[in-house]
Amino acid sequence: MAFTRFVSRRGAPTDVFSDNGTNLTAGERELREAVTRLNDVKIADQLARKEIRWHFSPPAAPHFGGVWERLVRSCKEALRAILGQQTVKEETFATVVIEVEGLLNNRPLTDLGADPQEFEPLTPNHFLLGRPNPHLPADVIDPEIKCLRRRWFHAQQIVDQVWSRWLREYLPTLTTRNKWTRSQNNLEVNDMVLMVDPKSPRGHWPICRVAKVLPGSDGVVRAAEIVTKSGKTYTRPVVRLCRLEALSAA
Repeated sequence: MAFTRFVSRRGAPTDVFSDNGTNLTAGERELREAVTRLNDVKIADQLARKEIRWHFSPPAAPHFGGVWERLVRSCKEALRAILGQQTVKEETFATVVIEVEGLLNNRPLTDLGADPQEFEPLTPNHFLLGRPNPHLPADVIDPEIKCLRRRWFHAQQIVDQVWSRWLREYLPTLTTRNKWTRSQNNLEVNDMVLMVDPKSPRGHWPICRVAKVLPGSDGVVRAAEIVTKSGKTYTRPVVRLCRLEALSAA
């Protein structure tokens, strides 16, 4: 049923990659057997042409899905830390999970173009929706209110807390640096970067362009002047800047 909901929302994929969980392997087998049980040859032929190829990781090898498994884990940990032992209504929890899904799918992946005036990065939503996520702005929630009766405010409060927690754990993974063991490419003018700010508003990714690099005495860039889409200029150390890989080099 979960896969049926996924297909109804996102469309039928040609390839699916997942771990080797028994619930997933059983679901794949059930879908495959359902096609073979069809009596109408024409329908069976058409479905066969649209057959979904399901790729499973080897048993006991969760690291094969490192990219998505890490995101799932960080999201689960944030939800577990925020929700704790509190009980929420099913509708509230569904709202929280789907909003968190939208936030994760709106994270920047790479530079969308070489135009210095372009500040829009490529995100998973470009593949899923064909455009950036048109999410609604977050509602203003009073942090002093402990017991919110309205489910909408309760859901928004949980999403805000999950966003803050997840961002604190996700951003450091983008700026991992191996000091003294391996050199890295310096930032250059017009590079698109993500300014690391754990206090960013929910759903906001501060994308900037490098206007000027500030190297140290050894020629290694230690800081840079960056310009936001609105034209504001900031000076930040490189440890607070995550360069987005250029699309042409991806």
